[in-house]
Amino acid sequence: INRFDTIASSLLVVDNGEPQLGMVLNPTSGEIAYGGKTVDGRLLQFSIFGEKIQGMPLPLDKGRPESRLVTVHPNRHGYLLERVYELWRNNEIHFVRSPGGSPAHALMDSAKGSSNYLNLWTKEAAKPYDLAAAALLLRSAGGEIFNLQGEPIDPLKHSGPFYAINGNDLHSSLPEILRKSLLSIT
Repeated sequence: INRFDTIASSLLVVDNGEPQLGMVLNPTSGEIAYGGKTVDGRLLQFSIFGEKIQGMPLPLDKGRPESRLVTVHPNRHGYLLERVYELWRNNEIHFVRSPGGSPAHALMDSAKGSSNYLNLWTKEAAKPYDLAAAALLLRSAGGEIFNLQGEPIDPLKHSGPFYAINGNDLHSSLPEILRKSLLSIT
């Protein structure tokens, strides 16, 4: 666990080789999010104080252009942070965080509508257990995950960098801004 509590566990239900249902659990916040091919994205919030479990459709936040948040992972790429800083300075994005941690957790945040996500793991393929369940969740909440060419990825086979856009920002200028940023540093 890091200081940002960005751990997650995920579960993927597959039928005949096709992902059907993805679930992501953040044990530190008591959140379980799920969604799938025929199930709209939903968030369950469990209480530590005994209140009723709350269930909400995803995305939670309808988003405002002035509150664009981008999560960067991994946080060891100084050149990426320099490029993201330039985007922030030019008012193309409005808040950046780089906590590290689980891609599934960051994709769950994107499904909630609260952030977008840049992932720069370039040396090895993304693991299906890091992506598949959370990708299905994000897509069921209206978002998408793209490769550097701007094409949706297959989370069971993808390798290399990718970026995820929440449903609120999917039809804005942000996908192209992030794609160009990734191309400029890879």
